[in-house]
Amino acid sequence: ARAQDVVPINRPRIGIGPKGRTPINIDHWAYAELGRIDPEGHGTARIDLEPGHATWLSPRVCRVTAPNGSIMTGPGTNAYFIGAPGSDDWALLDPGPDDERHVQALLAAAPGRITRILVTHTHKDHSPAAAAIARATGAPTYGLKPAHPEWQDNDFEPTHTLADGDVLALGEGVTLRVLHTPGHASNHLCYLLEEERLLFTGDHLMQGS
Repeated sequence: ARAQDVVPINRPRIGIGPKGRTPINIDHWAYAELGRIDPEGHGTARIDLEPGHATWLSPRVCRVTAPNGSIMTGPGTNAYFIGAPGSDDWALLDPGPDDERHVQALLAAAPGRITRILVTHTHKDHSPAAAAIARATGAPTYGLKPAHPEWQDNDFEPTHTLADGDVLALGEGVTLRVLHTPGHASNHLCYLLEEERLLFTGDHLMQGS
């Protein structure tokens, strides 16, 4: 009576790793992502998060990883472009550290005009590049100032202060709902892309933690 009704299938997925095409199993951190971005199993998606490389997670979401990998930041801070497919208006979430190479990589990877800069929180690996991106694009910034100065990007001054429950319409079929989630930082925000039920968790969820 206690036997499994369904036997789980461990079907390896193929991705591109340091040594070329590599099979990975269900217990690998990248297994679910490969299923999302390469559902037909062509084996063309990258397994690792590579700094500067633009990875499309869906037609609405593109990720670029910063070159700031460390024991604290894992492979690096992830920045996300969010917008409507075919649109010329895109939001940039968590621009990351104020690193010239990273800023230039973000500007080069932008699918269209950057019209909003969103921040989950103001730790120095997430928000400092907002200032450089704002200067380059004229885009306004959105987020919360830190409640205390320690280990924070205290230069971050959001053009628009967000609150729990705010809704940002980023284009046709692209709606972000703001969730205030203090814990990792007092001003931490998550953003829910409602149409995909996709939650951008900032540093509340990290690779391996």
